[in-house]
Amino acid sequence: MLMNLGRKVLFAVFFACFCVAGDSETCVTFAQDEKEAVAIRDFNGAVVVYNGGLYAEAEKKWQEFLQKHPDDKRAERATHFLGICQLHLKKFPEAATTFRSVLSKYPNFANRDEAFYLYPNSYWETGFLGGSHDR
Repeated sequence: MLMNLGRKVLFAVFFACFCVAGDSETCVTFAQDEKEAVAIRDFNGAVVVYNGGLYAEAEKKWQEFLQKHPDDKRAERATHFLGICQLHLKKFPEAATTFRSVLSKYPNFANRDEAFYLYPNSYWETGFLGGSHDR
């Protein structure tokens, strides 16, 4: 851990010196690459937890991702996966709200058909459409 911390400090010093001495456009690009790397790491971490079937933990990971990276190109998929987690956790009103968000915010979402299917099903489970199918 100490060695890892030393690498981070060395990297920060190198980066600061590079940005001061180097081209400011390069520094901006490097900072954007670092931001992208963090977003990829956070997204992939949520996918691993989701694929493991740990939906409560995955729900938290997706929410954290969306808070930290609201404008990321993966936000539409993260929102969709959040809704699926909420369905698995039987949080039907939250899932309906999440799927509505996917449909309204991301009109060109690749899995739009699935979101269109899951959105009314979430409402059905809440009893909003006249009851659940437990009858």
